[in-house]
Amino acid sequence: MSYLVIYEGDRATSNVVAYIPALNMDIIGDTYEEAREIIQEILNHEISSLIDAGSLIPDDNASTETLLMGGTKFPVLYESNRDKNHYTAYIPGFRIRVESSSLEDVKRKARIVLQNEVTYRKNSNTKTPEEFVHIERISTAHIVISTSVPLRTLQIS
Repeated sequence: MSYLVIYEGDRATSNVVAYIPALNMDIIGDTYEEAREIIQEILNHEISSLIDAGSLIPDDNASTETLLMGGTKFPVLYESNRDKNHYTAYIPGFRIRVESSSLEDVKRKARIVLQNEVTYRKNSNTKTPEEFVHIERISTAHIVISTSVPLRTLQIS
């Protein structure tokens, strides 16, 4: 089982924030390597705790897309809560979040907002953020057969 993790550097505080959308959890490390190591430990611990408690393991509810605007690539993180028809798009670097009731609409809004931001910065001679952004999938140490069905032992006689 794997989960999407987004790492975002912050020059002002000289650290890296790592966020796991499926668990709505973030941590801060001094470097990408430290943040990645901590995320792996926390992810394995969190999944173990859920298994021990007999709780359902959350599905990964995130995806990414790279948008090309003005010759520059911008990653976008999409999250969904299908039960509540709630979708968000997050544009790292700009730290912009957009919400909607459908994935198609949130993608459309993210493109519009990003295009407006890039155009504004170009017209006002303001630099585009150059913060560190990295998105990857982190695997857990656990193998989960099903995330929605409690485990049962079947005895055959």
